[in-house]
Amino acid sequence: IIADAYAFGAKDFSTSKALAAMEAEANSTNNVRPGNADYLKTGYLPLDGTYGCCNFYGPVSTQQEYNTADHAISSFAKALGKGTVATTYAERANNWQNVFNPATNYLQPKDTSGAFAAGFTPTSSQGFVEGSSAQYTPMEPFDIKGLINASGGDAAWISKLDSLTSTIKNPTSANADFGNEPSIEIPWEYDYAGAPWKTQSTVRSIQQQIFTNAPAGIAGNDDLGTMSAWYVWSALGFYP
Repeated sequence: IIADAYAFGAKDFSTSKALAAMEAEANSTNNVRPGNADYLKTGYLPLDGTYGCCNFYGPVSTQQEYNTADHAISSFAKALGKGTVATTYAERANNWQNVFNPATNYLQPKDTSGAFAAGFTPTSSQGFVEGSSAQYTPMEPFDIKGLINASGGDAAWISKLDSLTSTIKNPTSANADFGNEPSIEIPWEYDYAGAPWKTQSTVRSIQQQIFTNAPAGIAGNDDLGTMSAWYVWSALGFYP
Protein backbone atom coordinates (compact mmCIF):
# COMPACT_ATOMS: atom_id res chain seq x y z
CA ILE A 1 0.00 0.00 0.00
CA ILE A 2 2.81 2.42 0.89
CA ALA A 3 4.79 1.64 -2.26
CA ASP A 4 1.68 2.05 -4.42
CA ALA A 5 0.74 5.33 -2.77
CA TYR A 6 4.24 6.70 -3.31
CA ALA A 7 4.30 5.55 -6.94
CA PHE A 8 0.98 7.32 -7.56
CA GLY A 9 2.25 10.59 -6.10
CA ALA A 10 1.73 10.57 -2.32
CA LYS A 11 4.94 12.10 -0.98
CA ASP A 12 3.94 14.00 2.17
CA PHE A 13 5.11 11.49 4.76
CA SER A 14 8.37 10.28 6.28
CA THR A 15 9.63 7.91 3.62
CA SER A 16 12.64 6.91 5.72
CA LYS A 17 10.46 5.85 8.65
CA ALA A 18 8.08 4.05 6.30
CA LEU A 19 10.92 2.09 4.71
CA ALA A 20 12.35 1.23 8.12
CA ALA A 21 8.95 -0.09 9.26
CA MET A 22 8.54 -2.11 6.05
CA GLU A 23 11.97 -3.67 6.49
CA ALA A 24 11.33 -4.42 10.18
CA GLU A 25 8.14 -6.27 9.30
CA ALA A 26 9.85 -8.13 6.45
CA ASN A 27 12.67 -9.41 8.66
CA SER A 28 10.82 -10.79 11.67
CA THR A 29 8.18 -13.43 12.25
CA ASN A 30 4.96 -11.59 13.04
CA ASN A 31 1.22 -11.72 12.46
CA VAL A 32 1.66 -10.23 9.00
CA ARG A 33 4.41 -12.69 8.04
CA PRO A 34 3.88 -15.92 9.96
CA GLY A 35 6.60 -18.46 9.20
CA ASN A 36 8.96 -15.73 8.09
CA ALA A 37 11.93 -17.43 9.78
CA ASP A 38 11.50 -20.39 7.41
CA TYR A 39 11.00 -18.09 4.46
CA LEU A 40 14.22 -16.19 5.19
CA LYS A 41 16.19 -19.37 5.82
CA THR A 42 15.05 -21.58 2.94
CA GLY A 43 13.28 -19.23 0.53
CA TYR A 44 9.88 -20.89 0.85
CA LEU A 45 7.15 -21.73 3.37
CA PRO A 46 6.96 -25.50 3.93
CA LEU A 47 3.64 -27.29 3.67
CA ASP A 48 4.39 -29.21 6.88
CA GLY A 49 5.72 -26.19 8.75
CA THR A 50 4.42 -24.90 12.09
CA TYR A 51 2.91 -21.42 11.94
CA GLY A 52 0.78 -20.98 15.05
CA CYS A 53 -1.11 -17.81 14.31
CA CYS A 54 -3.63 -15.96 12.21
CA ASN A 55 -5.60 -18.96 10.93
CA PHE A 56 -2.61 -19.63 8.69
CA TYR A 57 -3.06 -21.91 5.69
CA GLY A 58 -1.99 -22.05 2.07
CA PRO A 59 1.80 -21.65 2.36
CA VAL A 60 2.45 -21.38 -1.39
CA SER A 61 -0.04 -18.59 -2.03
CA THR A 62 1.01 -16.93 1.24
CA GLN A 63 4.61 -17.01 0.03
CA GLN A 64 3.49 -15.35 -3.18
CA GLU A 65 2.16 -12.50 -1.03
CA TYR A 66 5.56 -12.24 0.66
CA ASN A 67 7.29 -12.23 -2.74
CA THR A 68 5.03 -9.42 -3.94
CA ALA A 69 5.59 -7.48 -0.71
CA ASP A 70 9.37 -7.87 -1.06
CA HIS A 71 9.16 -6.54 -4.60
CA ALA A 72 7.14 -3.57 -3.33
CA ILE A 73 9.82 -2.81 -0.74
CA SER A 74 12.45 -3.05 -3.47
CA SER A 75 10.56 -0.67 -5.73
CA PHE A 76 10.01 1.82 -2.92
CA ALA A 77 13.66 1.67 -1.88
CA LYS A 78 14.81 2.14 -5.48
CA ALA A 79 12.61 5.22 -5.84
CA LEU A 80 14.25 6.61 -2.69
CA GLY A 81 17.74 6.00 -4.06
CA LYS A 82 18.46 3.10 -1.70
CA GLY A 83 20.11 0.82 -4.23
CA THR A 84 21.49 -1.81 -1.86
CA VAL A 85 18.15 -2.23 -0.10
CA ALA A 86 16.38 -2.38 -3.44
CA THR A 87 18.68 -5.16 -4.66
CA THR A 88 18.23 -7.20 -1.48
CA TYR A 89 14.46 -7.27 -1.74
CA ALA A 90 14.41 -7.71 -5.52
CA GLU A 91 16.40 -10.91 -5.00
CA ARG A 92 14.01 -12.07 -2.28
CA ALA A 93 11.04 -11.42 -4.55
CA ASN A 94 12.45 -14.12 -6.83
CA ASN A 95 11.78 -16.76 -4.15
CA TRP A 96 8.73 -17.85 -6.15
CA GLN A 97 11.28 -19.81 -8.19
CA ASN A 98 11.91 -22.02 -5.14
CA VAL A 99 8.42 -23.54 -5.39
CA PHE A 100 8.22 -23.60 -9.19
CA ASN A 101 8.63 -27.13 -10.48
CA PRO A 102 10.11 -27.14 -14.00
CA ALA A 103 8.93 -30.73 -14.42
CA THR A 104 5.31 -29.57 -14.29
CA ASN A 105 5.58 -25.80 -14.92
CA TYR A 106 3.45 -25.12 -11.85
CA LEU A 107 4.03 -23.77 -8.37
CA GLN A 108 3.92 -26.66 -5.92
CA PRO A 109 4.12 -26.96 -2.14
CA LYS A 110 7.34 -28.25 -0.63
CA ASP A 111 7.93 -30.07 2.64
CA THR A 112 10.58 -29.05 5.16
CA SER A 113 12.88 -31.65 3.58
CA GLY A 114 13.01 -29.53 0.42
CA ALA A 115 11.11 -32.12 -1.63
CA PHE A 116 7.91 -31.27 -3.46
CA ALA A 117 4.94 -32.64 -1.53
CA ALA A 118 3.39 -35.84 -2.87
CA GLY A 119 0.05 -36.04 -4.64
CA PHE A 120 0.26 -32.80 -6.59
CA THR A 121 -2.18 -31.95 -9.37
CA PRO A 122 -2.64 -28.49 -10.92
CA THR A 123 -6.27 -28.47 -9.79
CA SER A 124 -5.48 -29.28 -6.15
CA SER A 125 -5.91 -26.60 -3.48
CA GLN A 126 -3.24 -28.17 -1.25
CA GLY A 127 -0.94 -25.33 -0.29
CA PHE A 128 -3.20 -22.61 -1.69
CA VAL A 129 -5.90 -20.24 -0.42
CA GLU A 130 -9.30 -20.25 -2.14
CA GLY A 131 -7.83 -21.63 -5.33
CA SER A 132 -5.62 -24.13 -7.11
CA SER A 133 -2.06 -24.13 -8.41
CA ALA A 134 -3.47 -23.60 -11.91
CA GLN A 135 -5.05 -20.36 -10.74
CA TYR A 136 -2.15 -19.15 -8.58
CA THR A 137 0.88 -19.99 -10.73
CA PRO A 138 0.48 -16.85 -12.90
CA MET A 139 0.40 -14.57 -9.83
CA GLU A 140 3.92 -13.17 -10.14
CA PRO A 141 2.88 -9.72 -11.41
CA PHE A 142 6.35 -8.25 -10.90
CA ASP A 143 8.15 -10.96 -12.92
CA ILE A 144 5.76 -12.18 -15.58
CA LYS A 145 8.53 -12.40 -18.18
CA GLY A 146 10.59 -14.55 -15.83
CA LEU A 147 7.61 -16.82 -15.26
CA ILE A 148 6.98 -17.07 -19.01
CA ASN A 149 10.59 -18.00 -19.67
CA ALA A 150 10.57 -20.60 -16.90
CA SER A 151 7.43 -22.11 -18.40
CA GLY A 152 8.81 -22.59 -21.90
CA GLY A 153 8.36 -19.22 -23.60
CA ASP A 154 5.60 -17.13 -25.11
CA ALA A 155 3.78 -19.83 -27.08
CA ALA A 156 3.67 -22.18 -24.09
CA TRP A 157 2.41 -19.42 -21.83
CA ILE A 158 -0.27 -18.36 -24.29
CA SER A 159 -1.42 -21.98 -24.41
CA LYS A 160 -1.63 -22.06 -20.60
CA LEU A 161 -3.58 -18.80 -20.55
CA ASP A 162 -5.93 -20.14 -23.23
CA SER A 163 -6.68 -23.12 -20.99
CA LEU A 164 -7.21 -20.92 -17.93
CA THR A 165 -9.57 -18.58 -19.77
CA SER A 166 -11.48 -21.19 -21.78
CA THR A 167 -14.41 -21.11 -19.34
CA ILE A 168 -15.44 -17.74 -17.91
CA LYS A 169 -18.74 -18.59 -16.27
CA ASN A 170 -18.92 -21.43 -13.71
CA PRO A 171 -15.20 -22.28 -13.96
CA THR A 172 -13.58 -25.44 -12.66
CA SER A 173 -10.41 -25.50 -10.55
CA ALA A 174 -8.49 -25.87 -13.83
CA ASN A 175 -9.79 -22.50 -15.05
CA ALA A 176 -9.16 -18.99 -13.82
CA ASP A 177 -11.88 -17.80 -11.44
CA PHE A 178 -12.52 -14.18 -12.35
CA GLY A 179 -14.83 -13.77 -9.37
CA ASN A 180 -11.88 -14.05 -6.98
CA GLU A 181 -8.65 -12.10 -6.56
CA PRO A 182 -6.05 -14.80 -7.37
CA SER A 183 -7.12 -14.80 -11.03
CA ILE A 184 -7.97 -11.21 -11.82
CA GLU A 185 -4.61 -10.24 -13.38
CA ILE A 186 -4.50 -13.24 -15.72
CA PRO A 187 -6.08 -11.67 -18.86
CA TRP A 188 -3.40 -8.97 -19.01
CA GLU A 189 -0.59 -11.53 -19.10
CA TYR A 190 -1.33 -12.13 -22.79
CA ASP A 191 0.18 -8.65 -23.32
CA TYR A 192 3.52 -9.83 -21.95
CA ALA A 193 3.51 -12.90 -24.20
CA GLY A 194 2.88 -10.91 -27.38
CA ALA A 195 -0.87 -11.50 -27.82
CA PRO A 196 -2.60 -8.27 -26.68
CA TRP A 197 -5.71 -8.98 -28.74
CA LYS A 198 -6.37 -11.96 -26.48
CA THR A 199 -6.32 -9.64 -23.47
CA GLN A 200 -8.95 -7.45 -25.13
CA SER A 201 -11.14 -10.41 -26.06
CA THR A 202 -10.89 -12.10 -22.66
CA VAL A 203 -11.55 -8.93 -20.68
CA ARG A 204 -14.64 -8.22 -22.77
CA SER A 205 -15.88 -11.78 -22.28
CA ILE A 206 -15.48 -11.45 -18.50
CA GLN A 207 -17.36 -8.15 -18.47
CA GLN A 208 -20.23 -9.57 -20.49
CA GLN A 209 -20.50 -13.00 -18.90
CA ILE A 210 -20.12 -12.54 -15.15
CA PHE A 211 -21.03 -8.91 -14.50
CA THR A 212 -24.71 -8.08 -14.93
CA ASN A 213 -26.87 -4.99 -14.68
CA ALA A 214 -29.00 -6.46 -11.90
CA PRO A 215 -29.02 -7.02 -8.13
CA ALA A 216 -26.04 -9.17 -7.10
CA GLY A 217 -24.54 -8.39 -10.47
CA ILE A 218 -20.95 -8.21 -9.23
CA ALA A 219 -18.82 -11.28 -9.84
CA GLY A 220 -17.89 -13.05 -6.60
CA ASN A 221 -17.43 -11.43 -3.20
CA ASP A 222 -16.72 -7.72 -3.66
CA ASP A 223 -13.86 -7.78 -1.14
CA LEU A 224 -13.19 -4.14 -0.20
CA GLY A 225 -14.59 -3.18 -3.61
CA THR A 226 -12.08 -5.26 -5.56
CA MET A 227 -14.49 -6.70 -8.10
CA SER A 228 -16.21 -3.35 -8.63
CA ALA A 229 -12.82 -1.71 -9.12
CA TRP A 230 -11.77 -4.47 -11.53
CA TYR A 231 -14.79 -3.73 -13.69
CA VAL A 232 -14.25 0.03 -13.65
CA TRP A 233 -10.56 -0.24 -14.51
CA SER A 234 -11.16 -2.83 -17.22
CA ALA A 235 -13.94 -0.74 -18.75
CA LEU A 236 -11.45 2.13 -18.95
CA GLY A 237 -8.94 -0.17 -20.67
CA PHE A 238 -6.44 -0.22 -17.81
CA TYR A 239 -5.14 -2.58 -15.17
CA PRO A 240 -3.17 -0.89 -12.36
